Amino acid sequence: MTRRSLFVLVATTSPVVFQGESIHHLYSGYITWTNTSTDADGTVTEAATAVVTGGVVNCDVAFSSPSHSAKTNGSGLISVVVGLRPDQGTTGQSYQIRVACPDAEYSNGIRPAKWSHQMDTYRQPGGDVRMDPQTGKQVYPDVLKGTLTDGDANGSSSMTWSFCRGCKAPPAPPPP
Repeated sequence: MTRRSLFVLVATTSPVVFQGESIHHLYSGYITWTNTSTDADGTVTEAATAVVTGGVVNCDVAFSSPSHSAKTNGSGLISVVVGLRPDQGTTGQSYQIRVACPDAEYSNGIRPAKWSHQMDTYRQPGGDVRMDPQTGKQVYPDVLKGTLTDGDANGSSSMTWSFCRGCKAPPAPPPP
């Protein structure tokens, strides 16, 4: 059975305003995703909820297929990039969030979070970074929030996220 995922790593060569500074520790929130695909063998579903507090990721993951079902939880990975150049035909800077959680797909055991198995918001509008004229320091977006969905006759994918800078994390949905 093949596994289909809408959300994959998208490489970018666009420089960011802060020249590679890591800012994931500034954000708290959650990201959820569900991927479902169907073929002749049946339906495969992976669902995850990742809760992020000050850049620390805790994941709950559920996987089911006709031959195997598993749930796991554990530490994840996160990357938050703001200040990306806008895509052609758009204005304003954009942002991108990537999250990786442990993988429950394999019947021989749970695999730890790796960037090779991740969810990606792609470039989203609202990642403007501005300079504070009084302090000369960069000011990052307060809120990064959105949703993506996609589907066809063979399956569907959906993802929702809500992150805030320097705040108490918004309540996350229940684990899958």
